[in-house]
Amino acid sequence: MSPDTKSTPRSRWPLAIGLFLGLAAAVAYLFISQGKTERWVIPAEFEKQQALLLAWEKLPRHEADMQYLLPQRQALADIIAASYKTVPVVVLVSDDESRQSAMEALSERDVALAEITFVDIPFDSLWIRDYGPVCVRSPDGQAEWRHHQYEMTARGWTDVDGSPIRRPQDAVATEKLAHLTGTPSLSVPLVLFGGGLASNGEGLVLVSSDIVNWNKQKYGYGEAEITSLLEEHYGARQVIYLDPLREEPTGHLDFFATFVATDTVVVGHYPPDHDLQNAQLLNSHAKQLAGIETSRGPLKVTRITMAPHD
Repeated sequence: MSPDTKSTPRSRWPLAIGLFLGLAAAVAYLFISQGKTERWVIPAEFEKQQALLLAWEKLPRHEADMQYLLPQRQALADIIAASYKTVPVVVLVSDDESRQSAMEALSERDVALAEITFVDIPFDSLWIRDYGPVCVRSPDGQAEWRHHQYEMTARGWTDVDGSPIRRPQDAVATEKLAHLTGTPSLSVPLVLFGGGLASNGEGLVLVSSDIVNWNKQKYGYGEAEITSLLEEHYGARQVIYLDPLREEPTGHLDFFATFVATDTVVVGHYPPDHDLQNAQLLNSHAKQLAGIETSRGPLKVTRITMAPHD
């Protein structure tokens, strides 16, 4: 290991996760900010962050998957290069090759490696937004994690050899990371993906309606039980369930919705001639969210046209 790089066994760092939209579930923000709420709550991703957390995936088992890995690595390196001067960056690596390739890609972009913290921990994929911890913040600014049940719920997801995709190391990565960093973390009996929820930072939580199906299969929960768990462990004061995009396999809502302020949410828009069914769905979501009361007044909805679904 280069003496210019940092590693968590010698440099412990308190973590608290927010959410990030740019590369879907590949990046997560680590939250640190004084809270002004009355109880634990999921901080919003637009709030001040302590660090940016990414997972630099190792080489795939199948050569065919290299066509995805290489562009992903380049995108992550670009994000780090654009971010590290204004927010500390933490990069998970799982073997020598992933560590070395990350360092080389960052060096090519003139990133000061001494400013990057590399953490050695086993994981399966770069989609850390989904399997990583969800942060909750206390009234005095203390942070804890909630780690949920991470499972591959999308139907028909198979490896190139036809076997079902499994990510067992992703499923336990948060617990290992919490132990490594000494971060308080509570396991919640709830099937959840980080990309399946969004918070405005004061208790208004948007959740993919697919969470109901995921938890009915796993635990027999209905919507009421799920809402209760979100209230008890994630500080939700109001939970809004939004149907995911049609013909989109993950069921996540970070494809089309994100808060940019306590009283402002961005919802995607499709021209009807691009995707009529999803255009109507997104219009319905925008109408449903508009006017919800926040501490700063009625929720405002901003629309941004998205690329065609294909």
